[in-house]
Amino acid sequence: MFTVTWAPPEEEAAGRFLRWGWESDGFSAEPLITMKMTSGVANRFFQGKENIALAIATGRVKLRGPLAKMLELAPVTRPVYPVYREWLANEGREHLLE
Repeated sequence: MFTVTWAPPEEEAAGRFLRWGWESDGFSAEPLITMKMTSGVANRFFQGKENIALAIATGRVKLRGPLAKMLELAPVTRPVYPVYREWLANEGREHLLE
């Protein structure tokens, strides 16, 4: 499971507003919202190329938790987009860039 959560105040002061990581790497946080999607949808989402509200409406994303809160929090993930795109490029995964 991949989890995204708010950064603690000391990280926010340094300009980092989100913390994220994989459960398999020991990162854990109690999720308010859980989204399930294919890797293709997730790839587009983390590049800012997937309209998450439309993806939920059409069933490409399964949501558990309050929809209103998810729609409120979705814009907070924008800082992830360039980091994810850079990671793809650095890892030699340019074929996944959209």
